[in-house]
Amino acid sequence: LELDRRQRQMCIRDSSKLEWTHFDEWLASDNQFDLVVLKNRMWHPLADPPVMGVRVDGSFSDGDVPFYMLPFVQLRGIPAMRYQGRHVLTAEAELRWDVTPRWSLVGFGGAGWTARENLSNLGEDGAHAAGGFGFRYLVARIFKMRAGVDVGFSEEDTAIYLTTGNSW
Repeated sequence: LELDRRQRQMCIRDSSKLEWTHFDEWLASDNQFDLVVLKNRMWHPLADPPVMGVRVDGSFSDGDVPFYMLPFVQLRGIPAMRYQGRHVLTAEAELRWDVTPRWSLVGFGGAGWTARENLSNLGEDGAHAAGGFGFRYLVARIFKMRAGVDVGFSEEDTAIYLTTGNSW
């Protein structure tokens, strides 16, 4: 059966992913530690045409983690590895408004929290917030692939991102 345009847009696309990585000497690692990453993506149409995207990610580590492998807050507008900790939680929302069948406007915002030692101390340094706006062009309708530009802002920085597919 062929769904009409509105029915196709109302389809909910959610995904979750759980990764566990173990590093040990017998696996040729210099350090012994574990990394667990949980990623959740949810896309829900609010009406015709706005679509709301939400992501909630958690990264957790244990053991002798080298500084370059520590989890960090990953948000558009915050430089990579700026806010690191043994445990990190990140939440971000994105609203996409299809202005024409091919062109869309995007607004986004989110926050990340870190814990240096224990998970119970999550957010000990407060929330690290970022947000911004952008646009998308529907490059391939059949694959629903979009490309565009985002401008992200945080307390300390501004960044420009070129995106193909999804920003997450």
